[in-house]
Amino acid sequence: MALAHGLQFPALDAGQQTALRNALGPMVALSNPLDYHTYIWRNTAAMTQAWSAMTGPGIDLTLSVVDYPRTDPTDWRCTVEAALATRAQTDRPFAVVASLPELMPADIAAELMEGGVVPMCGLSEALVAADAAARIGVPHLNALWPALEIAAGAVMTEARAKARLAAFGLDVPRHRAWRWMRWRKRQLVSMARSPSKAKGWRTRPKPGRYAWASRRGTRQMWRGGWARRPF
Repeated sequence: MALAHGLQFPALDAGQQTALRNALGPMVALSNPLDYHTYIWRNTAAMTQAWSAMTGPGIDLTLSVVDYPRTDPTDWRCTVEAALATRAQTDRPFAVVASLPELMPADIAAELMEGGVVPMCGLSEALVAADAAARIGVPHLNALWPALEIAAGAVMTEARAKARLAAFGLDVPRHRAWRWMRWRKRQLVSMARSPSKAKGWRTRPKPGRYAWASRRGTRQMWRGGWARRPF
């Protein structure tokens, strides 16, 4: 599942292997990902040592998969303490992942977040989140949206707002407005060859203003002479 998201699991270095062997003993196969069984369950110090060994400068995020029961999670208290201790001792990104969202109780998630540990609800969701976090780049020094050249408190028209957005490369609907409603049929039909939408509002004393029309709306408004709101 993780490889499908482009996540990598580097091999353990000599220092990690030594620390893991000291914490887990000789009966656990050392690898990344690590399946250490329950030989050190309830031993918070040993669990902290093992989880800390799985972090490091070359590891962007360490995930510990823990499913908490909804009835009595007392026996799983050691995992919370070990996760918080690992985060405090290593100062490295650390997350506790429940394989299903419903297996991460809200109170445990809140306690983990308070200690700087990320609770993740669902294994697939955690992998998607890790992939997204890895794609975040360094913030650009220049502002993404330069300040608009309008007076404070001024209201920008829809047409001008769309033009400004289009200037930044956003795909916006084609916009055209008429002040008088005696439209020429050829103009309306040529604009209605693509998916479109009718928008309009009444003004006084003039009949109205419209910005766009569909083929059906074009025929209906043309027959009516002076255009009226089609919806």
